[in-house]
Amino acid sequence: KEIPLIKERFDILQENYKILKNKHNGKFSAIVETCDYDALRILSELVDNFPSFKDEAEYKGRKIAFYKRAQILIGDLYCAFNGKKWGNLKNSDKITVFADYKVPQILRGYKILEYAESLANKIDNKELMYFGREEEVEIRANTIWAGEFIKEELRKNGINMRSFEVDWVLWNQ
Repeated sequence: KEIPLIKERFDILQENYKILKNKHNGKFSAIVETCDYDALRILSELVDNFPSFKDEAEYKGRKIAFYKRAQILIGDLYCAFNGKKWGNLKNSDKITVFADYKVPQILRGYKILEYAESLANKIDNKELMYFGREEEVEIRANTIWAGEFIKEELRKNGINMRSFEVDWVLWNQ
């Protein structure tokens, strides 16, 4: 079975390694340490210096920043180190759910997200949602808000989770 976009993924991997090698002696741990174990500073470093992490769209004349890959990396770092050492990150509670394709499907299935009939038809007919288009941006933005509402409801019920942990639970559904 072929991996989708394998050439593009390989090119991004090479580009990211070159940047990492030139700016941080090839060590990702140097980013974490230089950013003082701060998730928001790591996020900024990734977005500012690694083009593949700059996940932004324009919506009605405004820049909308999602930074999905950068946030996934931070969540994975937390998970890989079980919240310790390089995973013990300040401000990790500021990371949102990851605005991707899977979580909105889950949220729609639970009727947390509801779409206008025309959008629902496009999605049900598996029409491509192009990056940066109004509907795509709206779905991603509402996914983030839904994640925050879920996190808040869980908190009210005595369950404290970071947004990226809520994402993990939803994604695994």
